[in-house]
Amino acid sequence: MIDLLHGYFRISADDEPRIRREKVNGRVLTLDRTLEDTVPYLFALLGIIEGGPFWPFQ
Repeated sequence: MIDLLHGYFRISADDEPRIRREKVNGRVLTLDRTLEDTVPYLFALLGIIEGGPFWPFQ
């Protein structure tokens, strides 16, 4: 699943976290702005969380 997401978002191993976040955010918001709430979950799945550990079901 993670490999599929990397492919969809065109994330490469050389991308810095900021670039990864921009790719995910850009793709999601282009797809449908109502999906904006899913972005933190995608960041968590892809290991590109800003500001420390994140898990929304605490």
